Amino acid sequence: MSKPKALAAKDKGNAAFKGGDYPTAIGHYTAAILADRNDPTYPLNRAAAYLKLGKYEDAERDCTTVIGLDASNVKALFRRGQARVGTGNLLQAQSDFGNVLRIDPANNAAQEELQKVAALIQNEKSKKSKVSIPPVQDVAAATKRRRVPIKIVDPSGSASAKLPEDRSPVAPLVKPKPVEIPKKPISQPDTLEPVSTRFLNPVPPTVGESSSSEPTEPKAKTSPPESTTKPSNSKPQNFKDAKQARESVKPSRVGGGIFRTTGQNTIFPTREIPTPESSVEPDLQTTSSLSSPLEEVVPPLGGVHKPPPTFFEFSKSWWTLNSPEKRWKLITSIPPTQLPALCKTSLEPPLLVSILDTFSKILTVSASNPDGGKQFKNIITQYMEHFTKIPRFSTLVLFLSRAEKDVAKQVWTLLGVGQPEGAWHSVA
Repeated sequence: MSKPKALAAKDKGNAAFKGGDYPTAIGHYTAAILADRNDPTYPLNRAAAYLKLGKYEDAERDCTTVIGLDASNVKALFRRGQARVGTGNLLQAQSDFGNVLRIDPANNAAQEELQKVAALIQNEKSKKSKVSIPPVQDVAAATKRRRVPIKIVDPSGSASAKLPEDRSPVAPLVKPKPVEIPKKPISQPDTLEPVSTRFLNPVPPTVGESSSSEPTEPKAKTSPPESTTKPSNSKPQNFKDAKQARESVKPSRVGGGIFRTTGQNTIFPTREIPTPESSVEPDLQTTSSLSSPLEEVVPPLGGVHKPPPTFFEFSKSWWTLNSPEKRWKLITSIPPTQLPALCKTSLEPPLLVSILDTFSKILTVSASNPDGGKQFKNIITQYMEHFTKIPRFSTLVLFLSRAEKDVAKQVWTLLGVGQPEGAWHSVA
């Protein structure tokens, strides 16, 4: 019989799991395991929460614990198979799904997973078979043997060459006389002097000048005109320039978190790396107005922007724009239904919060329209709904800081929704 303290912790974990708060559920299930280590239900539930967060190694460990307590636990075998597929252990996952079918032959879910694993294994085998192996050469056949005469010297001083019977005598080799190289007089002291074949800061030759590598007389440095700017497609000259170019496109990632047995958890706030655009990027506020009238903003889903082909191009273009009007034109060039396919698993909290901030500014200004900005509300609602279809979006929302969640809450408030559902539930 389970202990009351463990049952209470499990009930709290189940409630958090149903609400999509998987980190909190993990904390409660851990408290239940510490209170009663002989009940396989608690590690089995925690394995399900780990799978939701993509922590496959932790899920596999909990399922193995359950199987040690109950070897015929079908759910533990099935979830361990899912975890092993996530870690790439396809053969072990195939064994787990096979054991599920031996215990429960009518388990359709296990049959489907077993077929998927078999297809993945076959795909891996086909990739390995395409690798060409060079033929092994016969070293013995490739080695050529040749007969060399042996010169025998007796004590009397005469020498004779003993050759094979089927070979004719070989003419004696004439030793060439050594050639004496005249020595040049040394006119310089025997010391080392630095010699440079090029300048440390070479100046590219202009039209009409020689491009030879021979050293020339240094010329006076001339400062370029003030209107000259560095081209945007030039390659970085050092590591510092390369780092700045890389960080200006890809913001920093969020931190992790701490799961406690009390159910409370601490999520590390977002740590962004300063980018060149940060000097013109406005702070997160929803009460600011647009720099141009709303009539000049491109109508929803009617922008003149060409949709970016990849998420990288979209992110790069987004951070180069510094006004809500331009960013609204860019986001509305992408239909809401294409957001999941474009973003996939690459969407980061800084970009999401920046898009939400743009939505908030558009809704704030459009509220003064005669229709209350109804057209803009309908379009932004579609974007907010299709954000939830992006893979792992619920986990992304969990890692938002309190200030970032307030921006999302402000957007839903301007849309007239006080309590959002689904993955947006935690921002309320």
